[in-house]
Amino acid sequence: MSPSEVKHRLVEKWRVWTEGGFLENVAGLASSEVNAKAIRLPERTDFSAEEKTSLAAEATRLLRGEWQIFGWKNVEVGAPPCWHRDPALGVVIDPDIPAHRLNHRHLPNSADARTIWEINRWAEMTRLAMHGWVNQDIDAIRTAQLWLEDWCERNPPGLGINWTSPLEVALRLINFTWFDTLVSATGNQTLALAQHDLVQRIVPIHAAWIWR
Repeated sequence: MSPSEVKHRLVEKWRVWTEGGFLENVAGLASSEVNAKAIRLPERTDFSAEEKTSLAAEATRLLRGEWQIFGWKNVEVGAPPCWHRDPALGVVIDPDIPAHRLNHRHLPNSADARTIWEINRWAEMTRLAMHGWVNQDIDAIRTAQLWLEDWCERNPPGLGINWTSPLEVALRLINFTWFDTLVSATGNQTLALAQHDLVQRIVPIHAAWIWR
């Protein structure tokens, strides 16, 4: 075993040994103020009638739990989605297994981690927020928020398939940045209050997990 490999294995062991203390420290973190200039949205008037209609039709399918993953594969994921199920095979990965004990390359019953991760990247919730902002559908955005709240409840940090890859954590955070911008752009106070709580639940742990 080479010195670099020894170092890598020791670092991985250190992450496992210190995970409990790390999660306790992160639990006390709070998200800082949002930079309002980070993302600039176009004007609603820039969207054509066809684009608005297309977004509305897509939102209707998403709200029924009919998603298209990888840009081509139609699957039923549920509403809210089953966050730990491979929708192509119907295999559910135990959400209570510590992430460091899961080998995402060899999951039970030939489940594909990439398929599970695809529904956990929050791209569809962002699409719902796009529709909600463009077409002024507050209910669609609130449903997306409820799904994200459900995700947080069912995916405690460090447990399950959705914490095995820091890349996936980063992709969620990128999509959530857009989601947050779209929610804020509605100017709706009810959504804003729920969003503030979501930001505190999502941003600190995701940012810290990626850094770690």
